[in-house]
Amino acid sequence: MSPTSLKFEVKNIRFLAPDIPVVYTEETLYADKDFNVPFQQYKKGDIDYKMMTDVFVKKNNKWKITAAQLTLVNQIISPHKPANKN
Repeated sequence: MSPTSLKFEVKNIRFLAPDIPVVYTEETLYADKDFNVPFQQYKKGDIDYKMMTDVFVKKNNKWKITAAQLTLVNQIISPHKPANKN
């Protein structure tokens, strides 16, 4: 069993040409149990957010990813956490 669950939500699609879209997707990772990866320790219940930017090209009537960027969303300053109001 995987230590995580993932959710993907397409946020925006912008076409550079009819056969070249840029797709912006938010990935939400839920830690279903404690686990470690290099430089990071997750505890059950932790949530991470990432933004994926993928460039697709349509060739032979099939969509292929030609470039991708994965960016970790800052967990301190995040649209998913309300700002502290003191």
